[in-house]
Amino acid sequence: MTVTVFEDICSNKHGGDLFSVMAFDRIKAHLSKARREVLDAIAQAGDRGLTCAECAQVLGRGMNAISGRFTELKRDGLIRRSTEQPERPGPTGGAGKVYVAV
Repeated sequence: MTVTVFEDICSNKHGGDLFSVMAFDRIKAHLSKARREVLDAIAQAGDRGLTCAECAQVLGRGMNAISGRFTELKRDGLIRRSTEQPERPGPTGGAGKVYVAV
């Protein structure tokens, strides 16, 4: 599935804040590349899958750069929660949801 129109999936969180809207406008041209890189990392992990924190570490990026891509990929049906291992401990001690490529 190819998504050509990008929508700000965080608009509910920032409520249309001008600076958030401007930030999204600056990055939306790069979203397809970032989304593809995240999807590739998850696919390469195979059945083991990745949590958002693990994917951020693999790609050498911050969680804030990765979490939105997870949300988009879930929405588009390209990744799903792992049924084999639905959660793994994260770096902060909490449980991270594990996702695999569809």
